[in-house]
Amino acid sequence: MCSLICGTVSWNMIGRHVSLLCLCFSGILAFGAKPVGESPAVPGGSLVRVGETFSLPDGPAWDGTGELVVSDVKDQSVHCYRPSEKSWKAVPMEPARYSGFFVQCGTLYAADNGNGVVRRFPGMTPEQVDASEAYSLGEPDKKGKPPRPNDLVVDRQGNIYVTVTGRNEVVCVRSDGTTSVATTGVISPNGITMSPDEKTLYVASYKPKTIEAFPVVSPGVLGDQQRFALMDDGDALGADGMTIDSAGNVYCAGATAVWIWNSAGTLLEKIECPTRPINATFGGADRKTLFITCFDGVYALPMTTSGVKSADGLQAN
Repeated sequence: MCSLICGTVSWNMIGRHVSLLCLCFSGILAFGAKPVGESPAVPGGSLVRVGETFSLPDGPAWDGTGELVVSDVKDQSVHCYRPSEKSWKAVPMEPARYSGFFVQCGTLYAADNGNGVVRRFPGMTPEQVDASEAYSLGEPDKKGKPPRPNDLVVDRQGNIYVTVTGRNEVVCVRSDGTTSVATTGVISPNGITMSPDEKTLYVASYKPKTIEAFPVVSPGVLGDQQRFALMDDGDALGADGMTIDSAGNVYCAGATAVWIWNSAGTLLEKIECPTRPINATFGGADRKTLFITCFDGVYALPMTTSGVKSADGLQAN
């Protein structure tokens, strides 16, 4: 009887230990930010390269007339891709290091990183390009260098939110031309996007690899900063360009993949890319194509959700 009791106790104890080990092991698997929600990517869809002759493609934006605008940062040139014709063309812009584009209300906005200004283009014809307006983002530093914009998002009223990575600032250029620092609370701010209702601003923190969220109180005035998400995929730097879809899912280019969370911060998908992703935007006739700029070119992926429309029906970034 004693042997039987001891044997029973021993097996029960072993069972408990096995259960605990299983729980711990499953916890370790879950720690790597494994997607747990329903992905907005089309099942079975795959990345298709649509452009590869770039030194460093960045700042993609859909212009609403059937073309994708992409900057070649190293080459200091701008190009447009028309999916219906599968063709590229050069845009007659003055050579500049544009690190981000955004289309809102029929107007093209650009983060001119090289010249330290934000530009507003009425369009992309030679006459419209020449008619651009430039906005300063603040005073030069002690060495005389201006604040250099990285990426930007524009609301439907024409208020521009710009990340100034080197100064840990998000600057707002209001529609009336006045400028103010919206926050200094994000370390190395990089990508930036807004919720479809424009009540929340999302900012990617490049080095810590976090996504920070801010309620938008009024143009240029933000509420308390909240941690929205963390890219816990190792030591490689990440948290680069961002976009959002009409369902409010948040997209951010990381070290090896484009991460997607729902509006509650639940990870839905990690779109692994052939090379390091830089930025992303929605486009196409139905706005259900995710265009991703990577180190080796531009890729397209079919999605089940669409991008966000701007005020006049043109596609926002």
